[in-house]
Amino acid sequence: MSKFFLSAVLALLFLLVLPVAPVLEAGLAPEAATSAKSGKSAKSGKAKKSRKSAPLEIPEVTGVAPPGQGPSLLPRSPRKASGVGSEKDLVVRLSFGGEDRLYRLYVPKGGEEGRPRPLVVVLHGAGGSAAKISKKSGFSGLGEQHGFIVAFPQGTGFVRTWNSGHCCGRAHKEQVDDIGFLAAVMKDIQAEHSVDVNRIFMVGESNGGMMAYRYASERTSELAGIGVVGGTIGGRLPDGSGEWRIDKPKAPIALFAIHGVNDKRIPYDGVGGKAISAVESVHYIAKENLCAGKPQEADLHFGGQVLREWWAGCSLSSNVVLVTVAGLGHDWPNPKTTKALGTEDGHAFDAATVIWHFLRTKRRWRKMDLTPVRPAKPRSR
Repeated sequence: MSKFFLSAVLALLFLLVLPVAPVLEAGLAPEAATSAKSGKSAKSGKAKKSRKSAPLEIPEVTGVAPPGQGPSLLPRSPRKASGVGSEKDLVVRLSFGGEDRLYRLYVPKGGEEGRPRPLVVVLHGAGGSAAKISKKSGFSGLGEQHGFIVAFPQGTGFVRTWNSGHCCGRAHKEQVDDIGFLAAVMKDIQAEHSVDVNRIFMVGESNGGMMAYRYASERTSELAGIGVVGGTIGGRLPDGSGEWRIDKPKAPIALFAIHGVNDKRIPYDGVGGKAISAVESVHYIAKENLCAGKPQEADLHFGGQVLREWWAGCSLSSNVVLVTVAGLGHDWPNPKTTKALGTEDGHAFDAATVIWHFLRTKRRWRKMDLTPVRPAKPRSR
């Protein structure tokens, strides 16, 4: 076989596979995307007229207090380019559950040697990967700027999914112990690096956001807070046997959730989807955190295209925030995907930036030991 013929075959395969990657990242079947692009039905092959649904609008929500009382959505200074990208991550392989698994790791330079650093664990969506979420989230560069360690664990299977309880793919079907794997990743990092155990956070997108919700409910005391993008606390099981949702968290847990009103995969209001809505998911955590029934503040940003709802009065200062973004579908918000929003005070809307700005002040909840201290027995002489 000539080199020319081999090159031509490889190029053809590349062109055929390339369009599938973003489809899997969004959690859609390749056939659905082909139909959406070509306007043809996957079953009949006949052309169909595309009907564009009217774009959803930001809901009208009023907070208990006037805007400006709570913490800011954006940091004071706009995010600057750190020069650090996903190519700087270290790939770490870890044997767990009889499988060779991996996670990517970024440890910031400088800082005081031996001083414990916060740890942010970032989870990709179904069809994504550790490398993809590292690149599009920009968390490695943010970690370099603010001095925290970032880990990007990777799911299992060809499509790479997480067993978040009611979803997804092979991980759910085979009941992969992803709770145990994520715990092992954090333990592995702590064995090699100085980690502030009171400031460990978990952030996830889509199926990764579901996994963050599940981990926070089952191992609440290990985390100081979570960030969820396009995620949910549960939904209908694949076999149609009913609905699954996370257990009540063992203790209050801080939450910063971001959701696009045009998300068709996990609908913002739950209409037309199999998953529990973003709104119900956030209200569930707010209720369990003993927050006030209504948000303390509800203010608009980016020219009225971004709504921030902030719940206060929560137990142990475990505040809850829901950020609703106009025009955003099932995607990770970064300066590229939210370019249409413009800027505010020099900031583009960037999920990693606003999530970290919220989580950075949080500390994990620890149950106080109220056992009376017994007096020491006198030594016998």
